[in-house]
Amino acid sequence: MPMPDIHPERYDSKRHLLSLASRLFDPLGCLAPFTIRAKKLFQSLWLKDLHWDDQLPLDINSVWCQWKRELQTLDSVRVPRALMVIPRDQVCHSEFHVCGDASETAFGAVAYLMTESMDGAKEVRFCLAKTRVAPVKRLSLPRLELMAALHVARLKEYVERELGIPFNLLERQYYCPQLDPRRPTKVETLRGEPRTGDP
Repeated sequence: MPMPDIHPERYDSKRHLLSLASRLFDPLGCLAPFTIRAKKLFQSLWLKDLHWDDQLPLDINSVWCQWKRELQTLDSVRVPRALMVIPRDQVCHSEFHVCGDASETAFGAVAYLMTESMDGAKEVRFCLAKTRVAPVKRLSLPRLELMAALHVARLKEYVERELGIPFNLLERQYYCPQLDPRRPTKVETLRGEPRTGDP
């Protein structure tokens, strides 16, 4: 991505923040942990009811300046183009992993594909990620985690359909956060039979 007109220490307006952040073309979500921060900043600006050309408040501008400094390093990010390095006729086993989680400010999901060749070599590749800013209306964390689980289900359906890998070669593993607030760090693994959805 070219980096035109980036001044990390400049006081920008809401208009400039949205203009610069929207220049990041990332359809696969490779930069999702980075771009979600700009989305959260823009949401906080709407809550402050600023006009388009008003300067950013000091607290938001300091976070925005840090984001712009990190933006200048993105040209060093490299993502392998091939999703399956192992030739398809040499693949003996594949695992499709989809993980989702939520915080009080955002939620999302990410998908990975692991392929194993007949000689035991394994390759893991990033497939796709999707993130969303939490709604302005405050929701409980379990509710946001349910929204993340819905993201996992939708991402799973889309990526599985587009991959076109035979069902008999694909093992699915879906990870969603434990919704019991007394055990917030536990991760549940859901395994289902193809086409049935039975756990």
